[in-house]
Amino acid sequence: MGILAVLVLGIVLMSGCTNTGSTSAAPAATPTPQIVYVTVLVTPAPTVARAQDPIIGVWRVSRSDGYDERYRFNADGTFEESSYFVNPNETVAFSGTWSAQGGNSYALRVTVNGRSRTIVYDPVQKGIYDTRYITLLLTPYQGNVTAASTVPVTVSTPPPALKTVLFSDDFSHWRSEWNSEFDHFDGKIFYSGGSLHIRDNTPPLGTIFHTLNENFGDFILDVDTKLVDGTIDDWQGVSIRARDDANYYGLDVSADGYYTIVKVENGNLTSLIEPTRSSYIKKGVGATNHIHVEANKNIVSLTVNGHHLSTVTDNTFRDGTVNLRVNSKPTNSFSEVVFNNLTITSI
Repeated sequence: MGILAVLVLGIVLMSGCTNTGSTSAAPAATPTPQIVYVTVLVTPAPTVARAQDPIIGVWRVSRSDGYDERYRFNADGTFEESSYFVNPNETVAFSGTWSAQGGNSYALRVTVNGRSRTIVYDPVQKGIYDTRYITLLLTPYQGNVTAASTVPVTVSTPPPALKTVLFSDDFSHWRSEWNSEFDHFDGKIFYSGGSLHIRDNTPPLGTIFHTLNENFGDFILDVDTKLVDGTIDDWQGVSIRARDDANYYGLDVSADGYYTIVKVENGNLTSLIEPTRSSYIKKGVGATNHIHVEANKNIVSLTVNGHHLSTVTDNTFRDGTVNLRVNSKPTNSFSEVVFNNLTITSI
C-alpha cells in the first residue's frame, strides 16, 4: 500500500490534477511545456561604492613621439578610450563596460569586439595601467577624453607661385623692343645716366608716349617714376592694353599728389577715376613714386608706393601694348620725368 500510494501521488503531481476521490475519471492531458527566452539589457546604475571608485574620471598618458592615450571611467560602469597614433595620423576610439575585480583590479570589456583587458589602479603612483603595458602609466587629466597629437603641428604655408617675368628693363640703354628715341619740338625721349627720360613740351593736350612693342593681356607692371625738371602739375605713368594712340587705359600720378585712371576709346577720353589727391604719392621735383598696376581680365587696379589707390572694372580692352607717358598740364610749361626698373610679370 505504501508503494502504491507513492505511485498514485507521483502520477497526480505529474498530471497537474487534484484527486477528488473518484478513481474512474481519466487523467487530464499533460500540456507540452513552452519555453520563452527574454533578453533584458541592463545598464548598471551608479552606486555609492562605484561613484567613489578611484578610477572614476579621465586618465591620460602622452609620449614625446606624439602618442596620446586617454580613458574616461564613468560611475554607471561604462568607459571610453581614445588613442592617437602619429603614423598613421589618426585617432582610434573605443567604448565598453568596466567592473571592479578586487585588489585595485578592473575588468574592461570593449563593446565593438567583445575583447577584454585588465586595468590596475596603483595607489602609490596614483595612476592606472593596462596589464599588457605596465610601463605606460596614465595619470588623472582635467580635459577631454578625445586623444590628439602631443607634438606641436607646424602648418606649412606653400610658397606663393613664382611669377613669370614677361619683360623687364633697367633702362640703362635703349633696346630694340621699344620705339626709337627722338628729339622734337613737342617733346623728347632719350636715355641718360642709367634712366629713361621723357619730356613733354606741348601742354596741356600733348602727351609723349614711349611704346613697348609687345602685346600683353593679363599682367602685373611695376615701374619707378621721378620728376626731374619742370612743373609738378603733370601726369606721369603708363598706358596699357593700347591698340594705338587713341585706344588704351591710362594710369597716372602727378608730382603734386594726385592720381587718375582713364579710358581713351577712339580718341574719346573717359575718366574711370577722376583726379584724386592721395597722401601716399610723393610730391615735388626729385620725388620717386613706385607705380604698381594689375590688369586681370576686366579688372584694372592702381597701387602707388605699396598703397592700393583704386580698382576699376571695364570690358573694353583685354590686351595690347604698354606705353610709358608724360603730360605737362599748364600752358607754356614742360615736365621731364625719368623712369627706372620696369618689370612686367604674369598674374
